[in-house]
Amino acid sequence: MIIFRSQKLRNAILECKIRISSFLMNPNIVRFKIGKTADPIEKRFKETEEYKKDYDDIILIYETQDKALVDSLEKCLIHDYRMTYPTKCKNKQEGSGLDCADSEDDTARIYIVVKYM
Repeated sequence: MIIFRSQKLRNAILECKIRISSFLMNPNIVRFKIGKTADPIEKRFKETEEYKKDYDDIILIYETQDKALVDSLEKCLIHDYRMTYPTKCKNKQEGSGLDCADSEDDTARIYIVVKYM
């Protein structure tokens, strides 16, 4: 069970879940992963071998200048979606290990990568 530390985090989780769930209603999505980056999402997709090989699209879900929020948000979303969609959500752990705070870019982003039928 995850305890929410702030109203800001609760609001961000709700906003992300609405966006992610709207995409996951597409019956043609066979798998997805949730991630975070401080890079533009197109760059992240092109520079990640697994994504280029195993996924068809990357979708921006949330962006903010609060990098600590994005770090917490990613963990919460992965935890929830691994439980809700155990066969479709392909994240192996809660959190990517990447630290958006280490980036020089001012904006941190949550995204999903998806594979269609």
